[in-house]
Amino acid sequence: MTFQGSDSCFGAAWGIGINHDELLFITGGGKINLQAIKRFKFIDNKPLEISLYTVDNSLMFISLHQEFYDPNVLAFRVYKKGEGSYLGLSKDNGRNISVSEISAPAYLLWIDQYRFYVAHDMEDGRMVMSKVQLDINSMTMQKEEILTADEIILATKSLNGSLVYAVGAKLFQDSEILAILPEEVGMRPFIDGRYLACVSRDKKKIFILNDKGEVIDIKLKSRESMFIGLSATNRCIYLTTKDRDKILSYDFIKKREKVVFDSNIIR
Repeated sequence: MTFQGSDSCFGAAWGIGINHDELLFITGGGKINLQAIKRFKFIDNKPLEISLYTVDNSLMFISLHQEFYDPNVLAFRVYKKGEGSYLGLSKDNGRNISVSEISAPAYLLWIDQYRFYVAHDMEDGRMVMSKVQLDINSMTMQKEEILTADEIILATKSLNGSLVYAVGAKLFQDSEILAILPEEVGMRPFIDGRYLACVSRDKKKIFILNDKGEVIDIKLKSRESMFIGLSATNRCIYLTTKDRDKILSYDFIKKREKVVFDSNIIR
């Protein structure tokens, strides 16, 4: 896809609109051009810009992972020149952004419209996880630290409304152990519906679990290939090939793999 600003991207995420898919897109800034937060809808694969808000040139915005419970609340990493990076939230598609005093997290996970969790690196090399309560009217936040560990990796989504995170090889649901995997988790656990997918730290295995914490399949992969998604509807995980020219789906029920996109084939 090519459109104005598509050559410089500081974050993009799909969101499902009422009648169409929408793309949230943040352009890069520079000495001449201001950063902008844009939304597009696509009709016949052609982009139509439906909103554009420029960013204060004393700030720099990068989109955070947007697996939000409420699609009207967007999360951003906001860099203030000379001060550092902070968490920013917007409830009007980027027109107004509330910059908090919470430093920009390594991970953010929404639980519902008013609660989310963040995980931060600490100066001693460990990590801390905090619960944040959002007042949607004033866009103010209250943070409470609840856990420290050598490494805490939050999942991409909640599981049946519960917090999910990994510490080493242990997978937690809220404060209870959901599963102990054969190897440590190396990236954010993906969640969709009643399924979870966790990539091992050596990037050679994908553990696929149900919401009871039972490992239902283990998919071997090369270190160079990339795990990119999970679909409960299709009961598939998705990977790229090592040269990134194909996308593969793997049906973890039928144990069957197929190519779903090949950039070498001109359609």
